[in-house]
Amino acid sequence: MDHAGAVHLDTARARTVATAYRDPVFLDDLFRGLRRRRDGRWAQRCAGEVNFLRLDSGHAAADDRVIVVFTSLDFATETLAYAGTGARRFEPARLRFCESGRLYHALGGRLGPWGLLGAPVAHALSSHLTFGAGGAALAWRGETHAVPPVDFDAD
Repeated sequence: MDHAGAVHLDTARARTVATAYRDPVFLDDLFRGLRRRRDGRWAQRCAGEVNFLRLDSGHAAADDRVIVVFTSLDFATETLAYAGTGARRFEPARLRFCESGRLYHALGGRLGPWGLLGAPVAHALSSHLTFGAGGAALAWRGETHAVPPVDFDAD
C-alpha cells in the first residue's frame, strides 16, 4: 500500500491509480480480515491463501506500525475515510506529526495505534495548520489544538 492509501500487487511494475485495487467490497474484506502476525507483518487469510499487506510511506518507523491510510476527510461530518468504506471520527487532539512532515491520527484497536493522513487529507488540513518554534498547531472549529510529534516507540 502506498502513502496515498492505494493497494497494489507487489509484482506490479507500474503503481498508478489504474493498477490499484479500488473495489470497496474487496478493500473492506481485506481490512476486515487483517491481523498482525507474531513476526510483525500484516496478513489476511482468504480462500486458502495468505495475503500480506505493508505500507510503503517512506518512513521506516511508520511502515512497521501503520497499516491504515486515511484517504479523505468529510468536513461536515468530521469523518476520516480509509480502505473501502472504513471510517473514523476526526479528533483534532489526536493529530500528530513526524519529522518527515507526515501527519498521523491516533487510531487504536485492531488496526494499530496510528493512521497516516494521505496527501489529499493533509492538503485539505494544510490551511488550518501553523508551524513555528513551539511546534505545530491546528485551528479547528474556533479552537487551536497543539499537534505534538508522534512517538512510534511509545505505543
